[in-house]
Amino acid sequence: MIPVYDFISFNVKSFVFHRDNNGSPESFSVKISNHDFDPIKQTYTLNIDFDISFAKNPTSKLNIIAYFKINDLDWMSSIHENQLDSTLFASVFPFIRNYVIQLTNDSRGVITIPIIDLRFSDLNKGITFNSTRH
Repeated sequence: MIPVYDFISFNVKSFVFHRDNNGSPESFSVKISNHDFDPIKQTYTLNIDFDISFAKNPTSKLNIIAYFKINDLDWMSSIHENQLDSTLFASVFPFIRNYVIQLTNDSRGVITIPIIDLRFSDLNKGITFNSTRH
């Protein structure tokens, strides 16, 4: 049985990182800024903006484009667009987490983005997570 979609790849379009001091991020946010479907190739792309904020630093910004092959057009047309985007995003999120880990693994300490189930979030509006300090 063929899966309803295949994750093809992702490309990092840009990454601007600002972190002058040790410490954890104050917040991070995720937003799907654009998506597109090519009916001839049956490919779907997500343009993902991932921002990380540290105290007293400009916001760090990561922009990724993820590519998917849609194998079941009936499945794609049967679910809401926001649900489709969130479901596809869930496939690429582990790679984003790993990319952030690799780029921040230095003497100031690695930044590990938590595992979060975002399948039912409206990522077209975006979602922000703030740290809590006690």
